Amino acid sequence: MSDISFTPEAVEGAIRYGMRGDRGRYELGTDDAVQKNATYGANLAHYRSVAQKCLEEGDYLQAAEKSWGVYTQTIKAICAGYRIRVSTHSNIISVANQLTALARNSDPATGAMLRQGFQSARSLHQHFYEADLPDDEVERSVEEVMDAIDLLQTTFHYEASDV
Repeated sequence: MSDISFTPEAVEGAIRYGMRGDRGRYELGTDDAVQKNATYGANLAHYRSVAQKCLEEGDYLQAAEKSWGVYTQTIKAICAGYRIRVSTHSNIISVANQLTALARNSDPATGAMLRQGFQSARSLHQHFYEADLPDDEVERSVEEVMDAIDLLQTTFHYEASDV
């Protein structure tokens, strides 16, 4: 795991830059941010557990989609921690890219790991609809996504009440 850290202002700036196309439609009030942060946190824990169970049962399509769900809920939880709501695929992708770039500028290895996890999450989401990956690729990709999620949480996660 990386031991890099960023100021809350740097992370919020990266998130807001990723959201620049939504100009103000993403703000949350403090109470709503705390509630959303808790909801996303519970969702990501649930999806993570379900993804692992699906892998164990050989349900690779559901494992793939739940892994994408874990990734998106992680991005949403991080953003909610900064009182920002992210709700579209394009916003999730843009914010993920900005957080990855922020990490890469401080530590290229961390940035590379986040990039790989993000690409694996997107690939797994596509696999759910197209069933185009071999099972061993799904297993490897799920592991990469989970590693990236752990790294995202330790590198960028703040509770809405702390920021």
